[in-house]
Amino acid sequence: MKECRMRVCTNRRNLVAELKAIGAPEKFQCLERQKGMFSLLPLSSPQIERLRDEFAIYGAIGGRINVAGLGTQQIPLLADALKRVSDSP
Repeated sequence: MKECRMRVCTNRRNLVAELKAIGAPEKFQCLERQKGMFSLLPLSSPQIERLRDEFAIYGAIGGRINVAGLGTQQIPLLADALKRVSDSP
């Protein structure tokens, strides 16, 4: 269980680091403080729909995504998509 917990924490840390590196808004830093297998994205419903429609990133309409299932190679792709949709209303 400890390994699983550490992997999820590492996913969160790496995602936030990638978001910072590409100049995404600071509002995404909250992701690192969240706990559990899922994260709540600070995005509106239209932005969540855009993630799905344009980037094939699926989450609940309330912004919940599964960070436990992220692979290392997917983190930069997710960060880029989050930055792009956060630039729109």
